[in-house]
Amino acid sequence: MTTPIICWLPGWASDFSLWKGLIESRYPNAIHRLVPYSKMLLHRDCLETLPELQGVSLVIGWSLGSLLAFQTAPRLPKGVPLLAICPVGWFCHPELGWAPRVVLRMANKLLQDPRAVLTSFAEQMGPAPAEEKSAWIAQALQIPIPDLVLGLEILATPSVNHLQRLAQDRNISLLCGNQDPVVSPDLSLWLKGEIRPQSFCLSEGMSHWPFSVKWTIAQGELLHLPQ
Repeated sequence: MTTPIICWLPGWASDFSLWKGLIESRYPNAIHRLVPYSKMLLHRDCLETLPELQGVSLVIGWSLGSLLAFQTAPRLPKGVPLLAICPVGWFCHPELGWAPRVVLRMANKLLQDPRAVLTSFAEQMGPAPAEEKSAWIAQALQIPIPDLVLGLEILATPSVNHLQRLAQDRNISLLCGNQDPVVSPDLSLWLKGEIRPQSFCLSEGMSHWPFSVKWTIAQGELLHLPQ
């Protein structure tokens, strides 16, 4: 049997390499390709050309990574499924999302005090062990500031054209958290109505923080991933 290949696209200011050991230990029966944050942004208009996406069995996008995965999905080979975790379809939805001015103010503050902005966002993502949050902040501080700013600018840009092209795609699954303070449950439900995914899970107690117990259980059940 062919070993499945999973490509992971990270969220804002994040890099899945921080959880590489955890990913490989929880899903040992797959090959995992982790696209670095800055590389993802640099190639955001042609992600399908990256080596990490060649011959993939599944694409997993978290938060900002899910937005870029949605935009790339129509150019992926037919039949490649997409799992969007804490999915972003329209981050600054005028009624359900963040106000663009708030996101752009955050981008401006990054230029002045990146540690303060990243520390605040780490707290917003939800509960996690202190050492894990410290590791996330330390890793995020290694990302060039312009790339952090660009990620926020992408999130603040209003665009739903990519969602219209996804409406007929039956290979999309959404995993959302009912305790997610970054991507609200109402925004996730709105996205569900827009793209009509094959599978949808609003996980009780799940926040925005990656690889919480709730996230892992719901993800495994949603995709029947071997653990």
